[in-house]
Amino acid sequence: MPEYSKLQFWKNIRRRLERLPMLRALVPFVVGVIIADVVTLPLWGVAIGFVVCSVMAAARYRYSVADVYIVVALLLAGVFSMELRQASTTAPTSRTTMEILVEKITSTRPRSTMADARLVAYTSGGEPVKSRAEVRLVAKPSLEIEAGDRLLVDATIIPFDEADYYGRYMLSQGMAGQIFLSADNLLQRHPSNGSLAQRLRAWGVERLQRLRLKSDSEAVVLAMSIGERSGISPTIRQAYTRGGAAHLLAVSGLHVGFVCVVANLLLAWMILFRHGQLLRSILVIVLIWLFAAMAGFTPSVVRAAVMFTILQISLQLASRTDTLNTLCLTAFVMLVWDARTLWDAGFQLSFLAVAAIIEWGTPLFPRRRRGVVAWCWRWLASGVVTSAVATVATLPLTAYLFGSVSLWSILTGTAMVALAGVVVAGAMVWILLPVGALQSVTAWAIGGCADIMNNIASWCAEQGVLALDFRIGEGACWAVYSLLAVVSVIVWASRGKN
Repeated sequence: MPEYSKLQFWKNIRRRLERLPMLRALVPFVVGVIIADVVTLPLWGVAIGFVVCSVMAAARYRYSVADVYIVVALLLAGVFSMELRQASTTAPTSRTTMEILVEKITSTRPRSTMADARLVAYTSGGEPVKSRAEVRLVAKPSLEIEAGDRLLVDATIIPFDEADYYGRYMLSQGMAGQIFLSADNLLQRHPSNGSLAQRLRAWGVERLQRLRLKSDSEAVVLAMSIGERSGISPTIRQAYTRGGAAHLLAVSGLHVGFVCVVANLLLAWMILFRHGQLLRSILVIVLIWLFAAMAGFTPSVVRAAVMFTILQISLQLASRTDTLNTLCLTAFVMLVWDARTLWDAGFQLSFLAVAAIIEWGTPLFPRRRRGVVAWCWRWLASGVVTSAVATVATLPLTAYLFGSVSLWSILTGTAMVALAGVVVAGAMVWILLPVGALQSVTAWAIGGCADIMNNIASWCAEQGVLALDFRIGEGACWAVYSLLAVVSVIVWASRGKN
């Protein structure tokens, strides 16, 4: 690596940062969110500070002084966004009457049904209090609760234990606590048609169930294609976790990428017509958000949908965008909408994985060369590099959050991703075009791929060689990622990127 003078070193870093305006905006905003999570500040004071700093930044002609005001304004914006969300999530601390909206069924087991729910209102001192607090609902299976149900219950929200890793994780997701529901404390139930996203998911489930796949295969297909994970048994979940493929069961950027690529390929014929390129881009974006809706608008899906929407628009405008800048823009938009997303494990893992692939993985990809053999080699090598980089980048966070890591994804990641691509693409085509004549072929293709994936995951889990159980502390996790950030900055300067 060539030696650079200190002056050249800092020039290279400055040039790189100039191409990443959204990274410069994202960092102070995130710092503000973290501050608000630790210290409670008055909303009116934060709002006034933001306005003052914004006015001062606009009034200053010296860039250095204006930059300071902009940074402080972004920091205060992060504080305000987090404080605003926390102010609307109050929850009762004692037993009372509550109205709850069931948002998503997360697990169906013989002894309990678990769901994500939102507290609409509760009674305090005889007066109704509105709320938007998120809670984990644990209900008796005999109640047969469904997404979209409005429940009137007389219960207590049991807070999570901060001393427990699971409790801290649930608190980081914005969960106020959990409610245990039975026939004794359920006062009223009002079934609902559900939101548009819930109706789309139900529509997708009905389409995929027509294929009549084996139970385990159907559960995997539903989870990967539309985010319906209630049918995933503990055995399958454990196998995929130990086999390093648990991320495939949670719809994320990878799955949205499959939809984007397949949609562009299937609609390629439209470019032959006038304004066909524009119409294709519009339809691709519509399909991306249709998929995001069926998947439940989870943070990782929304992040990916926003990112691929920006990329599709860039392709339409024939503009060259910095992928890392697009990723930072996506994260910034999501955090402005809901600052609590910062503590979502799916958001953190997907953001780290994509950022690492962009900065560490892409430079390691083989060079483009002509020929089928060269193309196959590039695809295989790029897949291995992508799996390895994503695994290494998320390993510290996985060890901190879940207390276990699996390195099997480095070896099996390329094959599993290819099979998952067939499953997701085939499922989406079948959902949109359920032609009866293609039912047997579609069932054979996606069912067979799901079977192979299950077998690979089970085999890896049984070996247990590369699946390790260990946990690191929060301080160690921060230290590792701080070191990786410093190394990345040094690499920027060493490459002389501009």
